[in-house]
Amino acid sequence: MRDYFDSLVHSTGLYTDVKIVAVEIIDIKVSELRKIDTNKWICTCVYDQAFEGYNDGHPSFRKIATKSIKCYVTAEETEDGWEYISLLGDVYAISKM
Repeated sequence: MRDYFDSLVHSTGLYTDVKIVAVEIIDIKVSELRKIDTNKWICTCVYDQAFEGYNDGHPSFRKIATKSIKCYVTAEETEDGWEYISLLGDVYAISKM
């Protein structure tokens, strides 16, 4: 994630505005959760994301990429019961259109 956002920040000098548009939640493909430790699971989510660069309000660049992201789910017992925390891991571009 750090590399992705660093490259995004450095590309903003090319455009006066940038939009990143992801698909609807319902269109995200999620693999089955796989247990990797006590109270910890991992899965992979695949989705399409559009990157749009604008100059003076006019679109100058658009790229759609299929991305894969690792998601970690951790269960923690609290005084109110079990709480599930979802953390995002590495993001990879699978293909570019």
